[in-house]
Amino acid sequence: MAVGSWLTGDGAMAWCALDQVPDGKPYALANLVAAAIRSGMHPREWEAAKSMPGHDVDLAAAPARIPSMHLSPARRAHEL
Repeated sequence: MAVGSWLTGDGAMAWCALDQVPDGKPYALANLVAAAIRSGMHPREWEAAKSMPGHDVDLAAAPARIPSMHLSPARRAHEL
């Protein structure tokens, strides 16, 4: 839900979905979405970012949860 919400420009809904991720388990995609939202990455950059040569990411090595996933002021993607 977090990925789909973010890709359609609904950052607030994406954060709501991320808040449902259980502590103590590695959810690499949740960490990636949280990092994208925090950095202000526009969803249209997703395809370009994941296809960059030489930027292979080991998702299994991602931390279990990004610390301090507190809600910050949300902006819809089309407002970025």
